[in-house]
Amino acid sequence: MAEYHELLARQGGACAVCHDKNNSETTMRRGKRGLHVDHDHKTGQVRGLLCNGCNRALGFTGDRPEVLRAAADYLERCANMVVDRQAEG
Repeated sequence: MAEYHELLARQGGACAVCHDKNNSETTMRRGKRGLHVDHDHKTGQVRGLLCNGCNRALGFTGDRPEVLRAAADYLERCANMVVDRQAEG
């Protein structure tokens, strides 16, 4: 548990991906771990602490950075489409 708190302090009490502190603080007050210990499934090496949403997102993509980059590109393209449609209307 000491290692968890040390890592949490290094991350500023926030998720390593989205930097949200709410997940950590709220859950810790209830006496539970607020962030998940993320690790490389091949090596077992701990990478950081993640909120539930970010942990699940990495898991659903199979920890493949290219899929996450493609998802980010998709979201940006779609956001531009929405702006373009609003300008037309």
